[in-house]
Amino acid sequence: MTLDVCDQDILKFVKCFGTSMTDLFTCADIFPADDDQKNSELERFCAATAATWLTNSINSGRVEDGFIIVDLMVRHAPYYLGNILIAKYLQRIMGGHLIGVVPSADHLSYRMMKIAEAFGLKGFVSEPSGNRDLSRHTVLPSLFKSLEGLSPEILRERILGLSVNGLRIGHLIYDSYMRWTLNGTIEEFNSPLKVHVAQAFEYLEFYSDLLNKYPSKSVVLGHMGYIRFGILARTALKRSIPVYHRTFHRPVAVTRFDDLANADTHVVRYSGRDLDNLYDRFASKGIPKARKFMQERITPERARNGMENIASSHGTGTVSLDAVALSKQLGLDSTKPSVAIFGHVLTDSPHLCNWAIYHDYFQWFVETLDIIKDIEEINWIIRLHPDRVHYQETGERDLCQIALTEMVGQYKHVFDMPASIASSSLFKIVTAVVTADGTAGYEYPAMGIPCIIAGESRYSGNGFTIEPKNADEYRNELINVARLEPLSAVEINRALFFCYIFYFHSRQDSPFLTNVPMGSWVEYDEGRVWRELEESMALNSPKADPLFRALEKQVRQNCRFLGEIGDDENG
Repeated sequence: MTLDVCDQDILKFVKCFGTSMTDLFTCADIFPADDDQKNSELERFCAATAATWLTNSINSGRVEDGFIIVDLMVRHAPYYLGNILIAKYLQRIMGGHLIGVVPSADHLSYRMMKIAEAFGLKGFVSEPSGNRDLSRHTVLPSLFKSLEGLSPEILRERILGLSVNGLRIGHLIYDSYMRWTLNGTIEEFNSPLKVHVAQAFEYLEFYSDLLNKYPSKSVVLGHMGYIRFGILARTALKRSIPVYHRTFHRPVAVTRFDDLANADTHVVRYSGRDLDNLYDRFASKGIPKARKFMQERITPERARNGMENIASSHGTGTVSLDAVALSKQLGLDSTKPSVAIFGHVLTDSPHLCNWAIYHDYFQWFVETLDIIKDIEEINWIIRLHPDRVHYQETGERDLCQIALTEMVGQYKHVFDMPASIASSSLFKIVTAVVTADGTAGYEYPAMGIPCIIAGESRYSGNGFTIEPKNADEYRNELINVARLEPLSAVEINRALFFCYIFYFHSRQDSPFLTNVPMGSWVEYDEGRVWRELEESMALNSPKADPLFRALEKQVRQNCRFLGEIGDDENG
């Protein structure tokens, strides 16, 4: 069922800065925090930035030149610096003025705004403050009434089906509710969920007003999910404004969205057709490179060096065991084949793809446990996501661990693999793996081990994963998992080629990016980031940046990915 609401029912909120939420303001309009006052390191970095970038912009000063909207809603330095860099290069390619969307008034970052102004941003708008007067919203009472008293399953389905004027927003509400309340699923239509439904309408109005007031050439985002980012992307796409999405910190991937119909396609999803178009030209180089990379990726030494955020799976603090030691440690039955099931971080954007068999990661997990409890001829090894501990530190309940602990106590063929054992140990013992849509879906096929997934993913449709289309097919695949054969050479090569495209060909380095780890929980020295970038600006020219050249080709040739270009500058 789709719940659709018309434009005239959307409440207009007028608050925050100026007479309208979309009035521009600058650093001069806010007061810096104590540690930003007389900060010589910040001032020096901003001066160097201005000297480098203000001479590398196209600013005619005319409003008719249009605007580029830049997502500055996350105060993590690698996030906003990466977005600003992409926006600056787009400005050089297509002209226009840069406007930053910054956090609401109580979460503003003076230093971020100061740095953005040094790059040449003309002003900022603050996202809605969240102080909603729900009683003034005429459509909410009837919408709320339609969602109250439903069973959890029907409620989840209704939320996911919510749209407004053809814009799918239910999945954005769903993920935002889970992320900010730290609930791993939706069980009832409670007050926090009501607030997130109302928030979606607030952002719809805010972004509509923003794009009406500032005719835009493009939007630069670091996320396509959640209410804050996803509604901006979809509002722009509905107006045929291209959206450039930056993924990763260094090197970066940039995905261009032009069509609202593709807004729910994973930002780094490569279809079978995408890979086919590149295979003949790059397979001979890419497959050996990917094979070496994937083998090195799971070694503790590489993981400890911060390689692709996998240190929590394979790095310091974990021990790699051979098949015999792992079997003994877990207490496996040596007469049975072993299959691993990889859990997910429940609140980390489960709805970034077009479809999934289950409503969210937790529903997938508990349904999977319910299926395997009766499949006793398999050693089922459950590997919960190691990064979930960072979310629990902020209050998220470990629902998967609770469900798994209860099950392990009842069923002797189900095993909980502790986080102290490196995930790489599993390559030596499993005959197949299962994930909803995680990285195991290409990591294990790259080593010849078949993988069952439970919906669309960044890598599905490429001929190396087992892809049931519904719950019945998924159940049957699990029941028959012991019959799966190792992947063929062709399938392994397809998986390896995907890895090559994903890790190398689609990404581009730049001397003006920072290689700070992506996880927001990783501590880093922001001053060191400024110093290193200041040194890089002294040694490098934006005009000669390979990222600029690649992005210019992407724009001129209307390509979805940086790596669609015929040459192979990226790896």
